Amino acid sequence: QIQTIGAAAFWGDQYLEEIGFPDTLESIEHDNFVMCDYLGYFSVSDTCVGFTTDADGQVLLSRDGKTLLHAGCWLGTDGDGYIVPDGVEIIRSYAFAESINLTTVTLPDSLREIGGCAFFNTALKELHIPAGVERIGTMITDKGPGTVNIGNGIKIYFGASGSAAETFCKQFDLNFVEEKQETETIK
Repeated sequence: QIQTIGAAAFWGDQYLEEIGFPDTLESIEHDNFVMCDYLGYFSVSDTCVGFTTDADGQVLLSRDGKTLLHAGCWLGTDGDGYIVPDGVEIIRSYAFAESINLTTVTLPDSLREIGGCAFFNTALKELHIPAGVERIGTMITDKGPGTVNIGNGIKIYFGASGSAAETFCKQFDLNFVEEKQETETIK
């Protein structure tokens, strides 16, 4: 009766393509699917205590829909972008990492936190961050919370002056541009 999967349990498993979870699973700790470059699908029953997936089984979400843990590597292969469901408040670190075909992601107004390297090694060209986002680029490390980049070479459109996005840019000497203005590429 597995209830918790510890931190980094699947880290770097290059051969993992699909994973199923028991109904008793209540929590998955941080950094579990980092460098699982071919992980494409999640199998979760309707009676799983802590988790659910999207209709295609490509995106793993907390049962309450507030946390997006991971998106499979094949997300975006059909040419469609991905719309993060309304109600998601947290996108975990590395959540979309290695979804190499993903060209667009729409973030909901409910979003409050984007984890570190959340969009690393995707085909995203731009990302519109809602004004309500309070933390960007945060991730848990062995030494506690840390802050890192959210992706690689993505044009970032920020919600509003005085937001967490502006603070993030100042901290890392990046160009801050409000949504209504032209944007610059993040360093």
